[in-house]
Amino acid sequence: MVNYIIEREFEIYSPPQGGYIPFDLFQHQKEILKNLQTNKFNLIKKYRQAGVSSVVQSYLATKGVLSDAEEPEIIVVVGNNLSMAKRNLEKIREFLEQLPRKTWGFEYHGSEENEKKDIIKGGKTSFEIPTGAKYIAASSLDSVKGYAPTCVFFDEAAFIYRGAEMYSLLIASLAVNGEIIMASTPNGGDELFFRTYRDSIIRRNTYHITEINWWDDPRFGNTRWSMSWNLFNSKDEIIDTIENVDYGYSELIRLGYIPTNHWYEEQARLLNYNERQIQQEIGAEFVF
Repeated sequence: MVNYIIEREFEIYSPPQGGYIPFDLFQHQKEILKNLQTNKFNLIKKYRQAGVSSVVQSYLATKGVLSDAEEPEIIVVVGNNLSMAKRNLEKIREFLEQLPRKTWGFEYHGSEENEKKDIIKGGKTSFEIPTGAKYIAASSLDSVKGYAPTCVFFDEAAFIYRGAEMYSLLIASLAVNGEIIMASTPNGGDELFFRTYRDSIIRRNTYHITEINWWDDPRFGNTRWSMSWNLFNSKDEIIDTIENVDYGYSELIRLGYIPTNHWYEEQARLLNYNERQIQQEIGAEFVF
């Protein structure tokens, strides 16, 4: 149902097209949605421009639409500043406004009077929809006090100021069967995102990890740009190159090959060839 609503009803803005286009999910976005619907605690490790925020925002919009009026969703979106949290709510709101008015019941369509009724009630930091679902933007400890959320989304979790403290506060008040979603590019050994990732790897928590790689993205990987896989020696000299492989990526990674193409080189240039930033923001690696 979630994927159906997203692909049937939602549109996203595409800068190359200069307008809105149908939200046709990429394979890695479908994997994210599958994991979000299967697991209560999710961590998504991603590269920059991965389209993860958009797919999570669309997921949170559908959660509100499908919310049980008897036990409505309370969805808290946490950003590293209030502006980022509010931008998330704005995007969720955009998705909700794309739905046909009949989605919300007879009192919101069918007559001129009904068509004038506000579907979304609230402002930029919080709002409510007819199912009773509430959305709240948060960026500080004070802003999350007093809520018992059913779902919390930490956007760019590795960069949230005092993120571990905010997490502790929210997890203590999380509703029974509540969900936590963390998504971020890595930022060294931060206290929230990295530690949650590490503890999942060693099975100290129950977070499900989804790792998104740029070379699997049809916008940037081998399906659009010619891609090379290079193997380096200890002196950072290329000792082997494999061209245009369209399968077996995991085996190449295991053997130590590093992918590159025109898109990758352009992103590296935009990052001023800063190796740490390249590894974190494009390679989605934890760098210490």
